[in-house]
Amino acid sequence: MPVAVEGVKTTYLVPASEVDDLVRAARWEPEPGVRLLPPLDNLIWLRKRTAEIFGFDYTWEAYVPAAKRKYGPYTCPILYGDRLVGRIDARVEREGRPRGEWTLVVNGLWWEESVERPGSSAFERALREWARANGADRIEGPLAASREGPTAGGWCQTRGGRNRPSRPPGRGTRPASSAAASSEVQR
Repeated sequence: MPVAVEGVKTTYLVPASEVDDLVRAARWEPEPGVRLLPPLDNLIWLRKRTAEIFGFDYTWEAYVPAAKRKYGPYTCPILYGDRLVGRIDARVEREGRPRGEWTLVVNGLWWEESVERPGSSAFERALREWARANGADRIEGPLAASREGPTAGGWCQTRGGRNRPSRPPGRGTRPASSAAASSEVQR
């Protein structure tokens, strides 16, 4: 069965046996929570569809040469309700440390333009959940120091003291005021 998505040029096809599921899904209201999606999540698997429906251009940069990366090798999309609103580059430092002393290191945070951002507490809660799910007990990076969290200025301090735009280059960025710090993940 052909399916038209409002504001999208492509006509998608859905098996006739799944039309009822699609009708139910159209009435579904997503929770306004924040989710940090892995790079190979089913929601973003088809990159062209992700760009058309969500207006979110995403590339998994793990195999992109470092000099050509825009964000980071394992940058993950940020889902807020039913919108992809940003991306975060983070990794868990495990090497040489026993479990219980692992740290989620936030290297960068970028927000899409003209989107509603999640509040600080919702974003921090999602970040803590993500850290716990990955076995980290601490979070290190600029977000741990900023009381304003994700709604703070246009720059994100990156590990090593370098500044990296919190939006893709050339989209009205400005320096942030917070320095990198760390925080304990509360259980």
